[in-house]
Amino acid sequence: MRAFLWVVLVCSLALGLIGGAVFGINDKETFVAPPEAVVEGFVRALVAGRYSRAVPHLSQSAAATTSEAELRNFANEIKTSVKVLEVEGEPVSLEGENAQAVAIVRTTSGERRVAFLLVREDGVWSIEQFESIDGSKPR
Repeated sequence: MRAFLWVVLVCSLALGLIGGAVFGINDKETFVAPPEAVVEGFVRALVAGRYSRAVPHLSQSAAATTSEAELRNFANEIKTSVKVLEVEGEPVSLEGENAQAVAIVRTTSGERRVAFLLVREDGVWSIEQFESIDGSKPR
């Protein structure tokens, strides 16, 4: 009986810690996709031509003002008529409800860096702005 009480106590403490982490802490990277993962998924969807799968990565305001044609054009700017070999997300900064991340796109002709601004909406990171490709001006 004593062993049973210890099991119940340990399980209760574990569930309490998990509940505190999920609901009590303003989680930004543990139980939600971090900014670099959002950026990586977005760019992968774009270069694969799956624009409808890219839209959920956008913030509400960005999704409302970005057309499929704009996503297609942005994907073409990233690919620049070469084969994409790999996409990797990299964090830049995270301050409060805003973050910056970079997608490193490796192609047959070299490497490109695509920068993004992200915001937290409803507890998840979303792309607010396509900041730049290889240091060019923000979009």
